Amino acid sequence: MADLSIPQSSLADLSYLRQMSPIIAQFLVSEVARFQSKRAQGNLDILKISRELENEGVELSNEKILTVLRALKAIIFKVLKAGSQSVESQTVALQTLQVILTERCSFKEKMVNAIISQLQVEFQALNQFQAENSLKTFFDQIKLKKLVSFDCLLSHDFATLVFKISEADGQTRVRTLEVTLEELKQFKEEIVRIEETLS
Repeated sequence: MADLSIPQSSLADLSYLRQMSPIIAQFLVSEVARFQSKRAQGNLDILKISRELENEGVELSNEKILTVLRALKAIIFKVLKAGSQSVESQTVALQTLQVILTERCSFKEKMVNAIISQLQVEFQALNQFQAENSLKTFFDQIKLKKLVSFDCLLSHDFATLVFKISEADGQTRVRTLEVTLEELKQFKEEIVRIEETLS
């Protein structure tokens, strides 16, 4: 069992999910998880979510929707953190959450399965996102002779690396990569090597 340590207040706030179908619950989990896992920038669009719920016949005030979203944020954050080490840790985290949703929230089996299956999808998407955006993976794969140009745009807490790459078909593709300043320091040698190659 993973140590998720989810507050009872967060679990109680999930009670509004009982007014929704399992498919709607999956939609909410997906929306929250995209932002929690940093696969989407900015904030959740409460108006968009409210409209989606209305279209599905779910009538909840924006305040209650925010309550559910806050609870999902807290829970998904714990699950993603507990499953961050490996695929095995992801499985254990989801198994633990399944027990919590069944025993402490008294959700029906269909609702529990919907939430867990959506989180499995989110873990897969997160694993792929991290692999595609890993600096190490990128630098290991990059072929300098195909690199046309490189630029580094600094912000106060992250950097955007911009690579212009010449493809086999003659087309030029731009690839951007957002990294923390700490990651940027770790790959300083590779970046210097790239800049020297292009100079």
